[in-house]
Amino acid sequence: MIEIQAKGTHEGPDWSLQCVEVPHVQPYLTCQAYRLDHGEKSFCYSGDASYSKAFVRMATDCDVMVHMCHRISGTQLHPAALTVSAAHLDVARIAEEAGAKTCIFTHINAQMDVPGVPERLLQQIGEVYKGHAIWGNDLMQIGFDPPAAGGIV
Repeated sequence: MIEIQAKGTHEGPDWSLQCVEVPHVQPYLTCQAYRLDHGEKSFCYSGDASYSKAFVRMATDCDVMVHMCHRISGTQLHPAALTVSAAHLDVARIAEEAGAKTCIFTHINAQMDVPGVPERLLQQIGEVYKGHAIWGNDLMQIGFDPPAAGGIV
């Protein structure tokens, strides 16, 4: 067994796993993000995180990115929220800067889980992120190939 550290790469015969620490609620918790490469495919997961240049660098040109999207941009009640969680336009910016082909917006809270709201937010996301944006749902299965229709799902 190997304990994965927040910095570094772990490799197997046909895969590699990179880890970086991402901002959440330090020093109370350490939050890590991961990138798994296998063959020609790559998968990145943000963990619970706000914007992070380290994550953007690690996720560069990934096929599939899953990122915490815990609030609607502009709705934080306290400035500290900006450093512990990502809003929908933060995630769009992260995905665009990284050049992610597909980004799944997940860790959705109650204010975003209201009829019509995901559609409005996905339209706003599309103004920032030019890849394939997917609003995550429980038990959703997503492959590495982009949706045939392209754009927002």
